Amino acid sequence: MGESGASTFSKTIGEAQREGAVRLKNAEIENAALDARVLLAGCLKVEMAGLLSASSKLIGEELYQTYLEMIEERQTGKPVYRILGRREFYGRSFQFGKDCLEPRPETELLVERVLEDYKPGTPVLFGEIGVGSGVIACTLLAELPEAKALGTDIAAGAIEATRINGEILGVSSRLELHQTDCFKGIVERFDFIVSNPPYIITSDIETLEKEVRLFDPAAALDGGPDGFDIYRKILQQTHGILNAGGRLYLETGHGQHQQIVSMASEMGWGIVSTHLDLSGLERIVVLEA
Repeated sequence: MGESGASTFSKTIGEAQREGAVRLKNAEIENAALDARVLLAGCLKVEMAGLLSASSKLIGEELYQTYLEMIEERQTGKPVYRILGRREFYGRSFQFGKDCLEPRPETELLVERVLEDYKPGTPVLFGEIGVGSGVIACTLLAELPEAKALGTDIAAGAIEATRINGEILGVSSRLELHQTDCFKGIVERFDFIVSNPPYIITSDIETLEKEVRLFDPAAALDGGPDGFDIYRKILQQTHGILNAGGRLYLETGHGQHQQIVSMASEMGWGIVSTHLDLSGLERIVVLEA
């Protein structure tokens, strides 16, 4: 190709970042500058800290166009980490897709609560209801090298995402997955069971922020007319399949503890503890068979 046909594209990483931030700000996206940096770092596959030192380097035209496509997606309200298709959880990177709830930092508290009771070196079999992208099950398997797990989900895409993340983290040989409703058809007995089920009242879903309402899967949000449909099912299905002293760890929504504790007591569960998150909102209930 002669000089007349040569590409004249020339843009630095810093210029691309600033352009992305301006476009997001004009679209009235909150935290526009931060989102632009996160997306650019993801596009370039570098750490956020590496952007500053690389700001004067040229960005390739193809990567630049990919970045602008990400910016356009964010302008529609699509969450940053759903655009990237991965998010960090408990110090590890997890992939997730459209059938999975985006991993959220507050769910790390559920993992931490389980790890208060079970330490490395203990050969346990645990179950997870609603694995999503597998952040809970895979993290616990990574933290408890002698543990094995069985996870379920109604969504095929969630089962596949968990399988992929299990392989990436090197725990797949200790993880069995089933596409089913809660523990329907499961005959194993467990040392403990963990779940972050759908708990949003159906009529409240339309009031959620756009990033959640439009982009998180409805099946992972909708807890039924009163928000307790899945909790009832879990409490009923799991009471008889825990070993002696086995515990059930549940993530909850704000204002749900009293009702869950009441339902559990009526079904013969022992109440171990309830916990608030860092914002002071109700977050975790621990029950014992």
